[in-house]
Amino acid sequence: MLTRIISKVANTIRHPSIIPWTCREWIDRNSIKRRQKAAKQFLEEKNVWPLIVAGDSSEIPAFSPDLANLYRLITQRRPKVVLELGVGFSTLVISAALRSNLDEANVRGHLYSVDSEIKWIENTTQKIPSDLQEFVSFHHSSVSVKMIDNTLCHMYESLPDISPNFVYVDGPSVGPRANI
Repeated sequence: MLTRIISKVANTIRHPSIIPWTCREWIDRNSIKRRQKAAKQFLEEKNVWPLIVAGDSSEIPAFSPDLANLYRLITQRRPKVVLELGVGFSTLVISAALRSNLDEANVRGHLYSVDSEIKWIENTTQKIPSDLQEFVSFHHSSVSVKMIDNTLCHMYESLPDISPNFVYVDGPSVGPRANI
């Protein structure tokens, strides 16, 4: 332990410019922790946090500040038609926000969630409580990769025939079945 401390002090003396970077890293790390804690508390108050449970072991962990912001956007804007590209924790949060809109403002919305992987659609479907199922429709689509204006783009082959008021993009993921 003492050697580690001496090594850090010696490194700081040799390279004093690392002090601002070290401080910034510490501030950023603590800022993220505070944001995550506040977001989790917000989602708990809205009874949404219990929905954020892991299903599949390869699932990317939920980032609560993004989910809290998404919930706020849906409840503030009250869209009637939501298109989500890529299913997951966001699907659960959006459907809960749509239920809240119906309960609190009598505004009925519906989420059309599109994904290229049936595995993730099934994973998310298993986590949706029965009282939120009426707010969500799942749509499976294959993905292709195309060049558009010299930019490599991932595109879903088919989308629901809707005119969304709100679009949330969290996909597509390009797996082994993408048409390149």
